[in-house]
Amino acid sequence: MSGIDVSTGGRTGVDTDELHEAAAMLEALALQVSDWRADLLAAVSALAAVPDAAPYDFARDDIAAAETALVRAADTATRVGGAAAVAAAVYGGAEDVAQTLLDGLGGLAAQAFGLVVARSLPALIAPVAVAALPAVAPALAVAGVLWLNPVTRRAVSSLGADLGSWVATNSRHVATPGAVGLLRAVVSTSDDIVAGATGLPRRAVGSGLAGLASSPFVGAAARLADTPVTVTSVGGATSVAPPRGAADVASRIPANAPGRPQIRIEEYGSPSGETRWGVYVGGTVELAPGASDEPFDIESAVGTVAGEDGAAYRAVLDAMAEAGIDAGDPVAIAGHSQGGLVAAAVAASGEYAVDTVVTFGAPSAQVHTVDGIITVAVEHTDDLVPALAGTDAVDDDRTVVTRDTGSRHQEGDSLLSAHSIEEYERTARLMDASDDRRMLDLRQALGRLAPDGADGTAQEYRADRDRP
Repeated sequence: MSGIDVSTGGRTGVDTDELHEAAAMLEALALQVSDWRADLLAAVSALAAVPDAAPYDFARDDIAAAETALVRAADTATRVGGAAAVAAAVYGGAEDVAQTLLDGLGGLAAQAFGLVVARSLPALIAPVAVAALPAVAPALAVAGVLWLNPVTRRAVSSLGADLGSWVATNSRHVATPGAVGLLRAVVSTSDDIVAGATGLPRRAVGSGLAGLASSPFVGAAARLADTPVTVTSVGGATSVAPPRGAADVASRIPANAPGRPQIRIEEYGSPSGETRWGVYVGGTVELAPGASDEPFDIESAVGTVAGEDGAAYRAVLDAMAEAGIDAGDPVAIAGHSQGGLVAAAVAASGEYAVDTVVTFGAPSAQVHTVDGIITVAVEHTDDLVPALAGTDAVDDDRTVVTRDTGSRHQEGDSLLSAHSIEEYERTARLMDASDDRRMLDLRQALGRLAPDGADGTAQEYRADRDRP
């Protein structure tokens, strides 16, 4: 498992699942050693009953020593296994308590900060704002008119994209695990800051950035900015072998390129006559809002986070319906970036019988998992995008695979290189080489797509917004 870290139930420092598994293995070993001792004693007893066994007495001391060693081994395995079980319980409980305390302290600190800002800034800026209002009102009105015009809005968005590109190529120090962890913490406490600044109860604000995005104001904005989506198949169906592991899954996710298909759907038969499906969803193509007819844009991401069924989410559902997927057909779904967010949302919706979810670099931590669905989230510790979702949902039982790509030590676009699907393919290959039980479970789940290993068919789909 070199190069990757695997944990379940959030980002814990100690993998308690492995401790529990080690405890069970040691307990089984203790029973096996006890059985060996019993067999040895039975053999000695049987040998003693043989009249002509006297010539073999020279081995009596060695047999006694072997019995003593077996007793010691069984006792040691029992004690170490018990200690591992206790350690797992203690670590798990301690980390839960520590995380609860940290979340509580962080929330209190954030609310205090918001309260200080809310009470101090008005006294400082209110006189200035009132005095400047007559001068800035015309400018604000002009800015509003310009933003309502699609052409000027796209021009401003383009400038913003250029600025973002400049930051991406000149911010090598930002793509670090420390900076990503800080961003995750800030996002998770953003609701507390707003609660402190506005005086609203925290439950009215929501949880983290996802809570803020799902507020009535953001939800209403997402609905106003949304448009219908048209989905069409691209090219003909092609024959395809079933995926053998995470690397195959990552390699089949469509690239986030303008004008290209964003969704790929594979159909597999089975000896029982049941049809199984694999769905692959690409990431964000357009970062500038309103700049194109691309539904996999920032507007769609905000809509999906806000629970308003963003354009990309609806495009995937439309493509699945177009492909002929029935509600009861088993589905494995995977996605990169916004595509992973959409994949997690589709699984959580219950509209299809999803049994496996794999996300790569997706801001999906706040999408609740569903019991019985194998959910694996692959996140690079130096990738900023997954951190935009904050910390994991309270009831999260995803398997989280993490890796530090070291992108900050590479030449080029260090801010975004850790987020590329190519980098996640490298991580997926490490997952396929891992003997971790959870990675074995994932490979077995993917193997159920085509139980007999027979080829299936693949079809790509292109979605476009129907802008007025």
